[in-house]
Amino acid sequence: LVFVDLTKFTLKEHEIKTKFDYWLYTMKNAESLRKRPEQIEDELFVRLYDEILQTNNLKPEEMEAYRESARYLESIKSYLDDGRAIGIEIGEARGIAIGETRGIAIGETRGIAIGEAIGEARGEARGEARGIAIGETRGIAKERTKIVFNCADRGMSIKDIAALTDLSEEKVKAILQNRQ
Repeated sequence: LVFVDLTKFTLKEHEIKTKFDYWLYTMKNAESLRKRPEQIEDELFVRLYDEILQTNNLKPEEMEAYRESARYLESIKSYLDDGRAIGIEIGEARGIAIGETRGIAIGETRGIAIGEAIGEARGEARGEARGIAIGETRGIAKERTKIVFNCADRGMSIKDIAALTDLSEEKVKAILQNRQ
């Protein structure tokens, strides 16, 4: 932040050399200017001085009309700024609503696809685990059945076959009855 004490700015019009000097000279002397300095060539300063001189040379009633016009233009600018801000708010709200609706639809679609994929993978894993367990159980049962048949063929008693295979005597009898 820079502060300039314009009371200490003492350059005269013919001593001005830089744009900064012009700015300071203009700010200090704006109310009393009656003509544009001849050495000013910069378009910005030409327009600035023309505006200042136009207002400084107005009669009191013209100055009041100028000020009223400036206030009117400022109020219009304020209305436009307010309208723009309201328009932006409305646009943002609509955009958010549309975005949320689209986002939800996309999310649901993706969620369903991901859910199906995860469900399918989990289902396959569970099915495979069950299948393996059932297969192992059946394989063990077939092997025990073979052992029961082999032991019976060698003349072992049902009691000894049951002890050897960890099956009950009733189960051994049922296996032997289903042999035919």
